Amino acid sequence: MAREQLNSASYDWNAFPDRPQLASALAAKVADRLTRAIDRRGTAVLAVSGGTTPAKFFAALSVAPIAWDKVIVTLVDERFVPASSPRSNAGLVAANLLQNAARAARFVPLYHEAAGIEDAA
Repeated sequence: MAREQLNSASYDWNAFPDRPQLASALAAKVADRLTRAIDRRGTAVLAVSGGTTPAKFFAALSVAPIAWDKVIVTLVDERFVPASSPRSNAGLVAANLLQNAARAARFVPLYHEAAGIEDAA
């Protein structure tokens, strides 16, 4: 059933001349979705990936004029490293998304300190 829905879905192709314009357009779209969720439910959840690819998008989204105090941000993946590590996705989100207006959002990280991965699980 899910495959049938996926195969029958229509998609719009979006092309952008450069990465900043792509980041800006994506940020506007996500900000709109977050605003609609807040209007309907009083809160919104944004789960993001880490890595270096979304950094420009995070920076563009961080200045969006939405009710950030009603947004919960979390990660979809994380390395077993503290936020202070340059490999940390939480650190990337803190440095690029949780700035400007988005500083008011609540962040729920995945990493918690433990002696090892097994203890953290």
